This record gives sequence, C-alpha cells and structure tokens, in this order.
Amino acid sequence: MSCMRIVIAGFAVIHLGGCGISMPSLSASMGSQDVGSTRPQKLDANPKQAAASSGFWEKIQSPFGKKGSGASDEIGLMAAKFNPAEAQNAINVYRAKKGLGPLKLNAKLTQAAKMHAQDLAKNDRISHFGSDGSDIEERARRTGYVFNLIAENVGTGQRTPAEVIKGWQQSPSHNENLLLADADEMGVAVVYRPETEFQTFWTLVLGSGRG
Repeated sequence: MSCMRIVIAGFAVIHLGGCGISMPSLSASMGSQDVGSTRPQKLDANPKQAAASSGFWEKIQSPFGKKGSGASDEIGLMAAKFNPAEAQNAINVYRAKKGLGPLKLNAKLTQAAKMHAQDLAKNDRISHFGSDGSDIEERARRTGYVFNLIAENVGTGQRTPAEVIKGWQQSPSHNENLLLADADEMGVAVVYRPETEFQTFWTLVLGSGRG
C-alpha cells in the first residue's frame, strides 16, 4: 500500500518525516529584511485585483498516471475545493485572538507561493530552496514585490487549509511566522500531484511591502 508523507517546514528543513507513521517534521525561521529599510509599509495594490488573483490551486497530471487509490481521489477533491479566502480568514481569526492586525491577499506574494509550490510538486520534495537554488527573498523579488519583511511556511501532505494551518500553529517557529506583527499581506498556493509521495504541496508567504 502506498503512503503519503506529511511534513511541514518553515524557512529551513532539518528532518523529513518518514512513511508509515506520519510524524511531521518542523523547522522554521523568518526571512531577513530587504536592504535599505527597517520599518514596514503597506504595498500599494488594487484590493480587488489582489483578491481576485491571490489564491492558487493546480492539479498536475503526470504522463505516468496517478496512484490508483480512493484516498488520492478524495485528497484531489478536497484540494480542488481550495479557497484562498478560507486560509486567509483562518489565519486572520487566529491573529485577531493574539491582538494582531489582519493580512490582505496580495497577488505578487501568491505568485511567489505558486512558483515554489509548483517547483516542490515537480520534484516531489520539501524545501525552502527552489530547484534553481532560490530562496523566498529571491522569489519575492522576481515577482516585483519590494519588501521590508518576508517569511514563508511550507507544508506537504495536508488535505485542507485547516489541517496545514493547525500544523503551523503547533510548531513554535511556524507559529512565529503566522504571528509576525509587522506582516500585513499574504499569498497562498497549493498544488496537487497525485502520483507523488507527498501529493499536496502548500506554500504560504507573508510579507510587508515597501510602496
């Protein structure tokens, strides 16, 4: 019987959980600030445009076919129903309970999340470094996002936004990213690739833009 690994990572991966017993492995740290700024400022973006384009779900079908299991089909269905606003709301409710301001969906941060989730899915791996060696700071810059602050959480194998967010909350380092006081924007993406071991690949990017 095939198995799917569940792993959550922050800015650096130390250990990957093995198959069989689903033991999440957790490690995270915040990305460094961009050069030339110390105080966060809101990125000037069109709210309607950002909201419309700031969520991403993709199913990648391999030419080799997918793992034939009802469980995989179920995961695919749940991933297909992914709504970025659901993840945004869950994170903002959590932040509000801690006395923190909400995060807005931002198209450029979602593009950065999308690029990394696609790359992880293509290579069936968990890392904060892209296959080209890029880190979150470089990927954010590629989208044109000029930041004061940037951070990233990654998860693989989780079926729903609630599941991956709960995992991040239970990890001190990931939780620190969720509760960054100076962050005011986010982007989130999930890619479902059924023939892989991980199957679902989540990326959350949080930031504060420099207008």
